[in-house]
Amino acid sequence: MKKLLLIVGAIVLLLVVAIVAIPFLIPVERYKQEISAQVKTATGRDLALNGPLKLSLFPSIVLKADDVHFSNVPGATEPDMARFETLKIAVKLMPLFAGKLQVDGFELVKPVIHLAIDKTGKGNWEFDVAPDQTKPETEAGNLDEVLQNLTLGLVKLSDGLVTYSDARDGTHQELSAINSSLDLPKYDGPLAVKGDFVWNKEKIDLALTAANLKKLMEGQQENFTAKVSAAPVNFSVDGQGRMAEKFALIGKATLDVPSLRKLAAWTGNPLEAPGSGFGPLKLSGDLDLANDAYAFKNATIQFDKINATGALTVKTGGERLALSGNLTADALDLNPYLPPEEPESKWAGWSEEPIDVSGLKAADADFAFKTKSLTYRKIQIGQSSLHLDLKAGILNANLQEMALYGGSGKGSVTVNGSGTTPSISANFQLSKVNAEPLLKDAGDFDKLSGTLTTNLAVTTSGKHQKAMISALNGNGSFAFADGSLKGVDIAAVATSIEKVVNGFKGGGTGLLTGLTSGDLTGSIKGIASMFGGAGEVNQSTKFSSLKGTWSSANGTVSQPDLQLIGPYVNNRTLLKMTGHGQIMLPPQTLDYEATVHSFAKATVDNTGIGGTVRLSGPLSDPYPCVVLGSLCLGKKTSAGDLLKSGAADQLKSLIPGKTDGVGSSLKDKLKGFKFP
Repeated sequence: MKKLLLIVGAIVLLLVVAIVAIPFLIPVERYKQEISAQVKTATGRDLALNGPLKLSLFPSIVLKADDVHFSNVPGATEPDMARFETLKIAVKLMPLFAGKLQVDGFELVKPVIHLAIDKTGKGNWEFDVAPDQTKPETEAGNLDEVLQNLTLGLVKLSDGLVTYSDARDGTHQELSAINSSLDLPKYDGPLAVKGDFVWNKEKIDLALTAANLKKLMEGQQENFTAKVSAAPVNFSVDGQGRMAEKFALIGKATLDVPSLRKLAAWTGNPLEAPGSGFGPLKLSGDLDLANDAYAFKNATIQFDKINATGALTVKTGGERLALSGNLTADALDLNPYLPPEEPESKWAGWSEEPIDVSGLKAADADFAFKTKSLTYRKIQIGQSSLHLDLKAGILNANLQEMALYGGSGKGSVTVNGSGTTPSISANFQLSKVNAEPLLKDAGDFDKLSGTLTTNLAVTTSGKHQKAMISALNGNGSFAFADGSLKGVDIAAVATSIEKVVNGFKGGGTGLLTGLTSGDLTGSIKGIASMFGGAGEVNQSTKFSSLKGTWSSANGTVSQPDLQLIGPYVNNRTLLKMTGHGQIMLPPQTLDYEATVHSFAKATVDNTGIGGTVRLSGPLSDPYPCVVLGSLCLGKKTSAGDLLKSGAADQLKSLIPGKTDGVGSSLKDKLKGFKFP
């Protein structure tokens, strides 16, 4: 027994001596040239093993090479496609006797890899060497059989650098400080990948697991997890994946972005959007990834102060990015995404700055959106339902439901950005809306109140704002009920005109009193408040109905029908105003006439007192005058104008009854006359 133990001990000692001594006896340096030659034959590239090549046999066969260089394509910026400070491969010894290759470890120390595409679209990883057709398949080996017997053990990469460049568009990306590990005990078993690297000055941590790599690659569903963590973005998914024609995945997913603006800037696509929005985004739900489509179902979205639920799908495989979804939000405030309002200043004309709608061609979209409240600037909108359809640069927005200031509304807008000149069409209907707060919030216009029902249909096109205003076509109608018009007392206008008419009967004295008192010009200029003018403080006109129609042709708005009917005012039972004229939007001017009458009865008859007022000039400050025959009396009227035009005779013709001596009396009294 003792001899047997001595024999076994001697054998073990000899094996140990052999394992230690053989690497020193094998001239591995002799194989450098052979290895380089084999690589040259296979790839057409040079492999330089500049450092020592070392071999050890226990507990695994380990081949270690230092200062390894693999050449790049001729003419490349970087001479090496890859280089390694140290390359180490460990293979288990005993499985080799059973014909199995089990890699015990694989390590790359400070690898530097340069991937590049030239101007023709060819990558430097494509080798200009034809495969050897003389080798039979059995000699070349069976890939499936190799994979079945493959084990990689622990693969480590430390302090690596990978660059990618594309000469076609100047793209350059770089991953640095790469540290990662891959653990694959066997191909028909679990896979675990973990690592971190730096991209664009931010560290990114990555972790990935698969329950069975073989089944996953064969298209079977296997448990799969992935997690990406960085300061600008965090993403995780836990579900099942499978490798078909493309990778597919279903599972629970979460996305957490502290700031969309910072994320966009980090990725090289800074958001130029105005406002303070595009901050934090959190998304969670059921992810279904298949065929270039990323579908989130049962999704919960937190975007800035917006909370929404529903479904969201992103498709990347088509000509354009395609977005679709069905979302419901409690409240939607658009103000954080709008540019700041500019302070009021003197109007400088319509802008000729080009309108850029090219963004409509960047993606397609099909979205249904519901919200309990919506805020735009100061406008407060209640429960709303909106459908957006964007395809090939044409956006159709259909507002199917809108609760608005006690009333309701609906409408649609189409923006066509598919061609070189943008075009817009819009149709809107509002019903029984409280007009005063709407007009105040929408345009800081506080001179009109009542219940509003209106509709409009307009179209336009142009490359800038001025062109679009000049091409505005369409029509519409409006009706205000039981409201008031602030800034003007239309009954006082009728009374002032009445004084002028009554002045004719007094031989001219009453006329001049009416003209020079200031009542006439002071009251009629308040009519301008209807069109945005300042109007008169503390004056207003109540009405039971104010309605009209309008049409627009190339930016000129015509209003052939305007009618105001008022209740009991100034001891008269009925007040009526009708108007017609034009508003020229391109130059922001108007030419408009309003006929005002008050009646002693509840019905319109020939007992009414009043007349016609004409407004002309800039919309912001139109010039008012009273129409008397062919004359229009206003502040710009001079005595000389009246005399030269035969005003006395014209005025005399308007005076009912006896007119003897009126003409000469007026001529005398008009000399030197000047309006207040």
